[in-house]
Amino acid sequence: MLAVLLFAVAVSIDGFAAGVAEGLRGIRVPFGSLVAMNVVSAAVVFVSVGCGRAISGFLTPVAGRLIGGVTLMALGAWTLFRRRAPGSAPAALDARRARTRTPSGWRGRVAEPLVFVTAVLEEPARADLDSSGTITSLEALLLGLALALDALTVGFGAGMAGLPTALTPLVACVTQTVFVSAGISLGRRVKTSAVAPGLEKVPGGLLILLGLMRLM
Repeated sequence: MLAVLLFAVAVSIDGFAAGVAEGLRGIRVPFGSLVAMNVVSAAVVFVSVGCGRAISGFLTPVAGRLIGGVTLMALGAWTLFRRRAPGSAPAALDARRARTRTPSGWRGRVAEPLVFVTAVLEEPARADLDSSGTITSLEALLLGLALALDALTVGFGAGMAGLPTALTPLVACVTQTVFVSAGISLGRRVKTSAVAPGLEKVPGGLLILLGLMRLM
């Protein structure tokens, strides 16, 4: 159970940061949108953990835990030492988006959600696509997908390391709901986005710890 909790916290830190960004902008996230967002994330975790478990079925238990543990540690190290790309400030993102040409016609309709998801990964407040001050159900689904992208490979490694397929996404869903809500609440009370310097390093440390636990 401790391993599941560590995994859930590790994949929920981005949700906390997104919540802070929404709160700072005064963006409302209705309960229905919050649920939709986290159900999408839980579904992605379920699929990725399930795939990891399925692959591990072709390996011996020791080999599965070894590969899964090493994968989690490698992902943790990458998360720990990666750097935020320069020019990720809102003004730079607006300029970058202006330079990006979206295909016209049906290709544009298909590409637009993908462009949106990529933008949300860099600036969570962009989830308010229509600038209404409220995250709608559709915007919540896309935000949930953006938050779940990092969990794809992590969930695969966790599945190979032996984490349960059903319990893991359920705990991750509840944990992310709490983290996003806490982030929104905190964001409304502070005046700067520098809430906790080094917060982005926490998931990497937790994943390395989780990988070590699966190797023991």
